[in-house]
Amino acid sequence: MAGSALRWLRKNIWAALLLVAVYLGTGYVVKRYKRPGQMSVIEAQAMDMNAMKAPTGYIPVETEIARAGSFTPKVTYTGTVVAYTDQDIYPRVVGRIIEMPVYPGDRVKAGQSVARLDTAELGAREETASHAYRAAQEEAGMSRAELRRSRTMRSEARARLSSAQNGLKEARHQLEAGREEQEEARAELAAAQGGVEEAQADVRMNQADADYWRSEIRRMEALLKSGAVSQEEFERERASAQAAEAKVRQSQAKVRQMEADVRSVQSRIRKAQSNIAAMTAKVAQMESEVDMARSALQGAEAEIDAAARKVGSSQAMADQSRSAWRETAVVKGYANIATPVGGVVTSRLVSPGVLVSPGTPILRIAETRRVRLQANVAERDRDRILPGNAVWVRDMNSRKAILQAKVTSVFPSADPVARTAIVEAVVENPGMKFIPGQYIVLDIATGQQTETVSAPNSAIVYTSPRQTGVFFTEKRPSVWMVRESKSGKTEYYCPMHPEVVSDKPGVCPKCNMNLEPREKAAAEKTEYYCTMHPEVVSDKPGLCPKCNMKLEPRTKGGSKRARLAPVTLGESDGRRTVILTGINAGDEIIVRGHDYLKEGDAVSTNGETPPPPATPPTMESFHKGHGGSSSGSGKMSDMPGM
Repeated sequence: MAGSALRWLRKNIWAALLLVAVYLGTGYVVKRYKRPGQMSVIEAQAMDMNAMKAPTGYIPVETEIARAGSFTPKVTYTGTVVAYTDQDIYPRVVGRIIEMPVYPGDRVKAGQSVARLDTAELGAREETASHAYRAAQEEAGMSRAELRRSRTMRSEARARLSSAQNGLKEARHQLEAGREEQEEARAELAAAQGGVEEAQADVRMNQADADYWRSEIRRMEALLKSGAVSQEEFERERASAQAAEAKVRQSQAKVRQMEADVRSVQSRIRKAQSNIAAMTAKVAQMESEVDMARSALQGAEAEIDAAARKVGSSQAMADQSRSAWRETAVVKGYANIATPVGGVVTSRLVSPGVLVSPGTPILRIAETRRVRLQANVAERDRDRILPGNAVWVRDMNSRKAILQAKVTSVFPSADPVARTAIVEAVVENPGMKFIPGQYIVLDIATGQQTETVSAPNSAIVYTSPRQTGVFFTEKRPSVWMVRESKSGKTEYYCPMHPEVVSDKPGVCPKCNMNLEPREKAAAEKTEYYCTMHPEVVSDKPGLCPKCNMKLEPRTKGGSKRARLAPVTLGESDGRRTVILTGINAGDEIIVRGHDYLKEGDAVSTNGETPPPPATPPTMESFHKGHGGSSSGSGKMSDMPGM
């Protein structure tokens, strides 16, 4: 390994010697010809840049005098110009564009023709639809005639059913009468038969009586012949016998009469039975006729329903065909494309000769005589913005409003993702001042104009209050103020309420805390210092002995001190905020440069020359080799503060 290194060194000895010579020559040239104050790379790396910051306890700031003036609370949002109406023009049918007489920039009226399509195919469709409509009308007429015939048949079936029902009713009535007559005859037959039996009983009784009298007459005749009875007694007995014979004949006649009555009633019963059989047959026949008539009526009803459905179907076909015919006529009219809105043609999306279809935009028309200025407003501000609130419109590169308008609408829905709602102002647009899609800024009033004290938003800081024994995490708004103080004296202030200042010890009247002492500013005088080496300070003009740069003047001491005043904030307009309490009109407040202020720091306002530091920082690590040999190592650990 060592042998290979020697071989490499002998081979490249001249190159190594050349590099060493270049290094030494460069170092000599840099050291010999470096300008006064110029630093090498290592010196610049080792320089403590903290020495270049503002001196401790004194910071240049920008201030303004708080004054009461008119104030309108506002919120500021970026917005977009939207055309009052912005619509793409679409064809409603498929066709080839044969004419498009408008160009971007042309103003058109609502209903004006902006394009025309080829109508040959649409005309053929219209003729086909017309033939189909006429055929459907003829079919509908035939269906209606069939329906009329079915209705006539139903009327006839209803008449037959009514007649059969009447006949059935009459037959049932006659059958019932025959049955009643049969029952009456049977009752009479029973009565007659009872009479016959009674008469026969009388005949038997009278016959027995007659037989008795016959034997009695024979006995009386024998007695009369023997002279045992007189003729008178015999005649009386014979009269009784004749009377008995007469009663026998009379009862026999009555039996014959009653038997005749029975035969007559039996004849009536047979006739009633015959009538009942005939009426029963007639009832059955009429019931059959009623069933047939009812079936015929049901068939007629079914035919009417079928005919009515056919009429409805054929009429629907006719209506559909008529609608199709009218549709083709309307569609043919769609070949002439008219704009539904008036405005300016902003874009022509296709050219004549192109085959287009529904859904293919061919023109874009916007109404720009009036435009909508829209901004997406956060939910926290939406409730404070009402229709009628003032709006100041400006472009992105200017703070000066180019137009003042009023809110015309606050949209009642919010974007569920961005949590914003649209606030809109509709304005006239003479001369096309606004172009759709233009980016604008809207300052929107959220309240009424008032006279009050306000401060720039840059002046407001948020600090944690200091209080013994309590840890605060909530920050409160405050404003840094500039107070004049007399030199050489001690004053006392409250850390919680810096506006409370006293020339003697005591307690704060607001929070009852002890006032803390602080030194007032010393008298002002002018001194001179090096901006590269702030530790170099002189009472008169001259040059820096280290870098030979000119010393710059600055004011030492001063009577202006920073005081932190807690404030209560009101409404804001995006650039300024109302101060309700904490400062008054005439107070001098710090609007810039308060980032690192501490209570009681001396400040220079609006361009005043800053004083020197209380304890000038040393840069010995940097100046050990400055202007001569540098002893810095060039490492980060050798730099001040590392």
